[in-house]
Amino acid sequence: MGFAPLGCMPVTRRAPHVALAVWAGAKLNAYRRSPEGVVGFIDAPVLGANDAHLDQDGQQSIWDSTMGRVRELLGDPPEDDLKLKDVAFCLPEANLAELFA
Repeated sequence: MGFAPLGCMPVTRRAPHVALAVWAGAKLNAYRRSPEGVVGFIDAPVLGANDAHLDQDGQQSIWDSTMGRVRELLGDPPEDDLKLKDVAFCLPEANLAELFA
């Protein structure tokens, strides 16, 4: 996954520095909700994970609130969150023409 201080990057991928990030570990997140056979950052262990992740009904309240906030961030301007999972960096079309003439 790529991160950068560029306005063309999706808001969830903006960072103060250009960076590449990779999770190459095992599935260590007990609160994981992604499909089997897929490994990604969601599989990293949740530091300090305990019952604070669950609400009174045993539901994953922290996960749900995080996903709700991500939906808000990706909604203005609208972003295709499924396509973003396959993209490392977003560049303006003008830069693409310069790089790949």
